[in-house]
Amino acid sequence: MVVSKRNFSKQVVVRGLEKNWICRGKWLIEELSRFKHNAFLVSFLLKKDKVMVLDRQSWSLFGELLLLSDWSRTTPIHGLRFDRTPFWATAVGVPQSFLSKSNGLTIAKKADEVVAMDLDVKRDRWRGFFHFKVNVFVEGQLFLGFFLLVGYGDPIWVQIKYDRLANFCFNCGCFGHDRKPCSLSSPITIFGLDGIAVPVFGSWLRSDYRKGDCFATFKSKHRGLSKIASVPSTVPTVMETPPMRLEAVGTTMVVE
Repeated sequence: MVVSKRNFSKQVVVRGLEKNWICRGKWLIEELSRFKHNAFLVSFLLKKDKVMVLDRQSWSLFGELLLLSDWSRTTPIHGLRFDRTPFWATAVGVPQSFLSKSNGLTIAKKADEVVAMDLDVKRDRWRGFFHFKVNVFVEGQLFLGFFLLVGYGDPIWVQIKYDRLANFCFNCGCFGHDRKPCSLSSPITIFGLDGIAVPVFGSWLRSDYRKGDCFATFKSKHRGLSKIASVPSTVPTVMETPPMRLEAVGTTMVVE
């Protein structure tokens, strides 16, 4: 199913999938719009092609999120669920003293249902980030990051970034629409340590975005912005993200 308010025809979907899927055998597609909007049934000649397509999720179609559900003929089509898809994600900015497998799992669980972890402490402690795979609930907001308490100093922002992230709304952080039809008139924001409210949803949630996190991006675009002028009256929501507590590696200290 294509998560979009746009209508996708069978011909458009076939053209998009032929660019994304490298299959050894043939596959056929059938429209299922009578069951769900933008829904299609794909039949594979070879089972290994279907396994490949499911294993390499997530997929997008012309920028829009593509949801897949493995169907057997013994299951009614109308009973299929299209509310989750797996994403590989990266937690960026985790200090060396807090990078452990247990802490990594705690962080990944904040994002959603954990599918897999790719965390090597010796390797990742010098990089300041690690990878994990989560099954994301696509009818809600993307998990964007959190402040990490590090002893008596200022909290550190840990940014979550997603691989192959499809289009989503930069106002509310949900899939299926952009800013124009969004129920929010302006972006959800979060207060930084300097008292300035910045948008939380944007291109920095993509793994291939190289200009930093939400705070770094905002500061680069609004240099010299004062605290007094930092929160426009049109901003509908300020997101509250309580700082996370993790156990420091190699000590008995618990971060408060």
